[in-house]
Amino acid sequence: MRNWTPRRHRLTAGWLIAVVLSTAFTVPAGAADHQQTAGTAAENRVRRVSTERMTIVSGGTTTRTIRCEEGETATGGGAFDVDHRIEVVQSSVEFDGRGWTVGLHNPSSWDTQPYGWVMCVRGITTSRTVGSMVAVGPGQTASARASCAPDRTLLGGGPSSSTLPGAVVAQSRPDGPPGYRRRDWLASVYNNSEYGHEFNIWAVCASGLTSVRYVEDQPVGVRAGHAALTWVSCPPGTFVLAGGHRAEGWDARLVTSSPRSATEWNIAVRNPNWDQARTFVPMAVCGSFEVPWTEWAKDPKVQAIAGDVNRDGAADLMMVGGEAWTAQPVAVSAAGAGSYFGVRAHSVDARWAEYAEGEAELAGQVVQGDFNGDGRADLARVGNYWSPGMPVVFAGTGEDFRFVDRPVDANWRNWSMDWNVHPVTGDFDNDGKDDIALAGGAGWTTQPVAYSNGDGTFRVTNRAVDSSWA
Repeated sequence: MRNWTPRRHRLTAGWLIAVVLSTAFTVPAGAADHQQTAGTAAENRVRRVSTERMTIVSGGTTTRTIRCEEGETATGGGAFDVDHRIEVVQSSVEFDGRGWTVGLHNPSSWDTQPYGWVMCVRGITTSRTVGSMVAVGPGQTASARASCAPDRTLLGGGPSSSTLPGAVVAQSRPDGPPGYRRRDWLASVYNNSEYGHEFNIWAVCASGLTSVRYVEDQPVGVRAGHAALTWVSCPPGTFVLAGGHRAEGWDARLVTSSPRSATEWNIAVRNPNWDQARTFVPMAVCGSFEVPWTEWAKDPKVQAIAGDVNRDGAADLMMVGGEAWTAQPVAVSAAGAGSYFGVRAHSVDARWAEYAEGEAELAGQVVQGDFNGDGRADLARVGNYWSPGMPVVFAGTGEDFRFVDRPVDANWRNWSMDWNVHPVTGDFDNDGKDDIALAGGAGWTTQPVAYSNGDGTFRVTNRAVDSSWA
């Protein structure tokens, strides 16, 4: 994932902040030309929606569900309390995927009036997963997670509970190493009651966006007995989908997690200790409907590949290697005099982009060829450390690539990851399907070739070759 240093702003308890109750914005003009699977610009809409002020009396607890409109999906949500008096005890997607439920407890001696918030997105396809129920004893903290399917991208999530206000959210965030795509939403819950408590985690998983980035800011310090508020900003050209935080100390208390604007997310954490400072790391999940072709092409890891994707006889352009991408960008050539390129974002399994993450030498090399003999350019990733096989995406008749990742001969994987090895494509057995050969291995006296079977599997041979060739 590209490095991005978000702007950080910090306020402490007692500041007054103006909050917009609801606002909506549409994807910038022209985005629909780049993202056919999401429809027109009017259909690609992101809104942040708020409740009216809720009144929670001292010692009181309430739950509220904020719903999106028909055709929209909820990607993230939470609550905002200007006085930092509440504790968030629940924050999770509703079962139908169109709403977000927040559970709030007011442990202070004063009444308070927080807002509930949700991000509503039109133009994407989502699913929801739930983790196992987890028990947490009195005075203890427990963690749980929910995982997205490998072909989906994690957007948001949070804990759900049927016993309130027995637990307080200590942390809630996308889980995974920096620079890699996340699949899990993790949350930790602190039980501040005298009774046992149970909770589980829900995650929102999606397809239909062109990129998803997980942004982390610098740690924020919280003085003993105080609360601290900060907000994290999304990179240019993206909008905020959800937010979260990683906390130091299991007894941290989440008091605010909400969209500040179309591109920013608020996080506030209270430190209940009176003798120790704490820190937390604010996080945001940011997405895009657009394909900024020229900007993405500037990434030093990105590779441009030519091939006829739509079988019209004219070569098109494909880019691979972008770590934040959740779609396969293609510039389709319009054949003829005065031809132009129309940029499209073809839907693809999330694992295709995931395999491009991390160190370049572990990602392998991408080659183009017609591996199933249908006349369309397909892509294969050769020498990827993370894959059990040789991942292939087959160009389809529509705006999509079909992902296949089936096991391949173990020797082939080792050969393809050898230093200085270069994969090349060609129809070496004249069966109408392109195959892949490896060249350049130090000291090789044989020629490895993977013959395509047309379904994403390959038959590997390694025959002797003239010593002058090797």
